[in-house]
Amino acid sequence: MTRRPRVLVIEDDDVFRELEIHYLGRRGYELAGAASGETGLALFERETFDVVLCDLRLPGMDGLDVLAAIKERAPELPVIVVSGASALDDAIQALKLGAWDFVTKPMDSLSLLDRALQQVLERADLLRQNRAYRERLETLNRQLERALAQLRADAEAGRALQQKLLPDDAARIGAWTLSRRLWPSTYLSGDFVDYFPIDDRRVALYIADVSGHGAASAILTVMLKTLVTQYRDAHTREGDETILLPHRALARLDRDLRQLALPNHVAAIFGVLDLESRELTLSGAGHYPYPLVCEGGSWRAEACPGRPLGLFEGNEYASRTIALAPGARVLLASDGVLEVVEGESLDAQVELLGRALVDAGGDLERLATRLGLDKGRELPDDAALLLVAEGAP
Repeated sequence: MTRRPRVLVIEDDDVFRELEIHYLGRRGYELAGAASGETGLALFERETFDVVLCDLRLPGMDGLDVLAAIKERAPELPVIVVSGASALDDAIQALKLGAWDFVTKPMDSLSLLDRALQQVLERADLLRQNRAYRERLETLNRQLERALAQLRADAEAGRALQQKLLPDDAARIGAWTLSRRLWPSTYLSGDFVDYFPIDDRRVALYIADVSGHGAASAILTVMLKTLVTQYRDAHTREGDETILLPHRALARLDRDLRQLALPNHVAAIFGVLDLESRELTLSGAGHYPYPLVCEGGSWRAEACPGRPLGLFEGNEYASRTIALAPGARVLLASDGVLEVVEGESLDAQVELLGRALVDAGGDLERLATRLGLDKGRELPDDAALLLVAEGAP
């Protein structure tokens, strides 16, 4: 059942006050009356009202003083002043003090009071709704700020974890130096690079580009690192040859990732470098650009076709082995690198990437500068470089 609006009528004219109360009571209001300002304030302080009807001409404490006292205690309570036609200046002063409306008397019909009450009650209800909406919005904003702070903290933790999983930069393994750079387009990267010794003779290296961006992609890079580590440990403990054969490593990754039923897929190139024979065995899984090999003043791309990991069933991968000349350099780059290389086509972009590799020698920092990746620019996609160079950088 809807509560009846409560109205306090402060009016010193007994006849007019009772007339107001009788009429408004019939219109559905709950009324209380007071014959003076002091009595009205006492009622106001003891009880709860939705509207106050107050005459301006009261004995003792006049209507303006009553209005000021009510507004001091309840600034949002609607007050309608009732004034004589000769007291319009006082009515205007009342509006300045915070009255919501005024009605002059004598009045042709008490329906004027009813309309005034309906209008201020509707306005008061709108103000309550707006206030509730603002409070709800402020609460949601506070909750959102807390959630964003938690997300930032989680992202910071994820970024720290991802950085810890990266191999040491400019790592010397035998006569070779392996360097890496990673530029995320968002706070967390979906690109990942890794390299590590398998045994005294062989080094594994790979680059991975997870579809999408942000936390979901970054988490998959962590899982990828975990799986590859498991393959390496299986070789150390049991002699499992998966980690030694790039095509078998990719097939195993493809199977393991599909079993996880993740929404992302992975493009990758996996390689194994034989330090004694100087042979590099490579296998690809939907990754482009292909590895670039620089020997002397020339470069070439070594095609490594294959389907992305975690996307299709029945994938088969192939390995190819190349012999590296003395002083050779091998570059693995994610497709995000091509986004910053100017060129009218992919072939033109790869051409520019190959020239930059030749000019940079074995210095990855110089290569990044030539590609424009050292300018702190906002990238459209994650970008990663892995450089394998014989000798010191």
